[in-house]
Parts: sequence; structure tokens; C-alpha cells
Amino acid sequence: MNAFSPIRIKLNSSPRLLFLYLFSYAFGSIGLFQLNIGTEAIWLAWIVYSLLLGLLLWRDIFIPAPERIETLYWDVEHRRLSVKTAEGDWVEVEHLHQSCSLPGVVQILSIQRSDRYAPTRLVITPDRLSNDDRRRLHVAITWAAPLEPHPAKDSSTV
Repeated sequence: MNAFSPIRIKLNSSPRLLFLYLFSYAFGSIGLFQLNIGTEAIWLAWIVYSLLLGLLLWRDIFIPAPERIETLYWDVEHRRLSVKTAEGDWVEVEHLHQSCSLPGVVQILSIQRSDRYAPTRLVITPDRLSNDDRRRLHVAITWAAPLEPHPAKDSSTV
């Protein structure tokens, strides 16, 4: 009997992610203006902070179709993870760089897809998942073993 059955999650679009970014931006701005430094330094830091928000919004919310992930399939027992893009292609995930799960707030996965050079970051808010999927993903993020290398690409077994 296996401890983890495979997790197949269809990700919905999320208006809550935009709210989460704007909420953290507002509190960050308030905290920035509370600092006891010069006015020019505060304004410069606020401009850089605003540009960073724009970059994050562009990267995580306005995602082009080949980059957008619609379905996540995680076979925790066999240590395999794959994703389905908006174009309908299934792509194997080679490495799970980072993962973070704050139940009820956000779940973040930084994955290395086999078809991309740069890591892809998945920011999953609770409104993108059902309650059962959210719970199962939290358990997998917290307790799953690292992913195994793809059998065709593994060079360590020579």
C-alpha cells in the first residue's frame, strides 16, 4: 500500500494573486516611508520597489501560453513530477529547486522544466485549488522526497 497516491491538480486562474501582491506592496510602501532616512533615499527605494513589483506582476500574472502551467501531476511515491502547459504539452520536471507552503495563504514551487533553461515559479493561491487538492499538495511539499532524475538522462549509474 502506498502512502501517497499521485496528485493531479488542474490549476485555475487566480485573481487572488494580484490582491496578494498589491497587499504586500502597500504594507511594504508604508514600512518604507516609516524609515528614518533621507527623503531622496526613501523616494529612490520606493521607485525601485515599484519597479520590482511591476517585474513580479509581469512574470507571475501575465504569463505567455508556452510558460503557463494548467495541470500539475506529481507522483510522490515514484518521485516524478510533470506539468501540462497551456498549449497542451506534457513536460517532465527535472528538479524541484524550492518549495514553500503556507496553508490557506500561498504555495510556491520553483521547478526546472526539461524544456526550459531558467526555473519556472508556480505561485498557487487557495482559490486555484479545491480543498482536497490544497491539503494533498501541502503534504507533498512538506514531506515528499526529492525528485529522481529522468531515467534516460541519468549519468550517475555508469
